[in-house]
Amino acid sequence: MNKKKIYINCYSRTRRDRIAMPMSECLDNHFIGFKGMPPDMDCRGYQYHLGENIITKELDKDAIYVEGGRYIKIPSGFISLCSRGLHFCWELSSVFYYYPFYEEAPGMYRNRFFIVMSNGKIESSIEKACTDRLIVLEEIPLYMIKKYRDARREIFKSRDLTLSDSDMQAMKESGIHELVETTVDSFINFNSRGYEYEKIWT
Repeated sequence: MNKKKIYINCYSRTRRDRIAMPMSECLDNHFIGFKGMPPDMDCRGYQYHLGENIITKELDKDAIYVEGGRYIKIPSGFISLCSRGLHFCWELSSVFYYYPFYEEAPGMYRNRFFIVMSNGKIESSIEKACTDRLIVLEEIPLYMIKKYRDARREIFKSRDLTLSDSDMQAMKESGIHELVETTVDSFINFNSRGYEYEKIWT
């Protein structure tokens, strides 16, 4: 049985290396990332669900999408960064550009943040990626988000670290790094009867 590879800790890689990651259209590769969403998890017209260890959406039909103000027909299975597909970020800090964290916002208006996994086609930039298959694995608790944000700010101010290094250190101090590890382990245990997985620490 061929092992399915799960690439985790992608946020610890340099920004240049993220472009050169071995991303494949083959379903043997899985990548861990982060995603922000509104409170109801309705993101750009698609309703996500937490904790479903299944593919939440597949772009498998021809459809019409807006690009530069024009309506065009997109071929089946086509994804395009910032245009069509399911988007996520490699670093949690990058998610805040699209879904800000407002600690004082009431719960009904407060954005939520998740650990996600892609196991389909991927088109990537330095900070974010687009895929045709995405699984929402786990929600990151609010207190961890706050601790991560504060830790990253202090680490970056007080130490001579790159953005990626400060992000990795903040992930560890906030407990999110450990949450990612346990979440991946739970996914593997849940699916261990059907597949054999290999964790790749990047």
